[in-house]
Amino acid sequence: MAILDDFNRIAESPITGLDWGKLISGASNNLNLASNQVACNGSSTGESYWIPKTFGPDVEVFVTVATLPGTGNAVRVHARLQQPGGAGSQDGYQIRTNQVSGSANDQVFIERIDNNAITTIATFTQELATGDKVGIRCVGTTIEAWYKSGAGAWTKLGQATDATYSADGYVGVGIRGTAGRIDDFSVGTITDGGASAFGAFATLLDDFNRSNETPLSGVRLWTSRGVGNQLAVNANQCAASNTALNSDYYSASSFGPDCEVYVTVATLGPSGDYLRLYLRLANPGSSTETGYMMQWANDANGCRIFSETARETFTLLAQAASATFSAGDEIAFAASGSTLTVFQNGVAVLTVADSTFSAAGFLALGIDNLTMRLDDFGERAPGSHPTSLIKTILGIVYPSNVKTIEGIAQASVKTVEGLA
Repeated sequence: MAILDDFNRIAESPITGLDWGKLISGASNNLNLASNQVACNGSSTGESYWIPKTFGPDVEVFVTVATLPGTGNAVRVHARLQQPGGAGSQDGYQIRTNQVSGSANDQVFIERIDNNAITTIATFTQELATGDKVGIRCVGTTIEAWYKSGAGAWTKLGQATDATYSADGYVGVGIRGTAGRIDDFSVGTITDGGASAFGAFATLLDDFNRSNETPLSGVRLWTSRGVGNQLAVNANQCAASNTALNSDYYSASSFGPDCEVYVTVATLGPSGDYLRLYLRLANPGSSTETGYMMQWANDANGCRIFSETARETFTLLAQAASATFSAGDEIAFAASGSTLTVFQNGVAVLTVADSTFSAAGFLALGIDNLTMRLDDFGERAPGSHPTSLIKTILGIVYPSNVKTIEGIAQASVKTVEGLA
């Protein structure tokens, strides 16, 4: 599951992370960042919203309650926010908890916000404990409250029907009182109105639907692997910016260790052109980069899986020389324990066992030459291939100065040299 902000950085007062703003201008309280968690600096409510982009309209937002806020205090999670940052002009929806003394008395409310006035549209009883998660889900006119107990499964507490706010909106969080702490703020836009994403879900990390850009950046998502050329956005698809290999790693978040990276082939290149998917990358962007890489070309090399023992130094682990792919195919590369698998439209094409790299790591994407186009880059649980795709756009600041390299020869071990 992707996290929009894990708050793991130095203290901030108020919280910024270069991406947060105060929900209500002039409000007396702020959300602050201390010890890698978010707190409120006063006895009333502090609220912030995520500035870089809107989500939705069908959207899910949740947080971890790292420390309970105390009796009479609350945690808030916002969705479909309109006009955030004004002096009381905010609209949208929220779920709000209320800690009540005694056992099995805590409350969770679904509420509509109209010019910052709160209307409760549903109420539920749900005792909360440290480490629990709470979330809001908006699909069409259905507004839902969700709860997850520690390591348990997600449970829908209930829902309400309201058609007041139906457009994309901003997302945010709030805390009342100085005792409470929240962590791991997460958001997903539901692309098909389908089954709930709470729990293990697929995240469409980048759909490339934006103005042309070179280098590939997005909402500050991509970073150079430090060799060769770099990727770009061209006509709402991912493209190479130069001949030979172009690649970037997705620097906003690490994944795994068990994970599956996927991409859609929008346009094929000529024979010999290939795409690459990387996972479990450690130290990406440096000469000590390690991990696993899948390379697939429509030529005699076919589909291959490699381990990478230093940047662009590869050991061939497995090959399906006869395998070909077509425009419109979804190609996925999965790691589950020591098993590495390549999927084509959900069907396993190549599998191998290797235990060299077992830790979580970063994902990366590569294209050879200028013709091929890719789309819809994402991550999900290995082998899940869900029909409900949840699109999560992360926004964390990283530099982008991508350089990449030329292809791989068919041999058990090859060091790949960068070519002009």
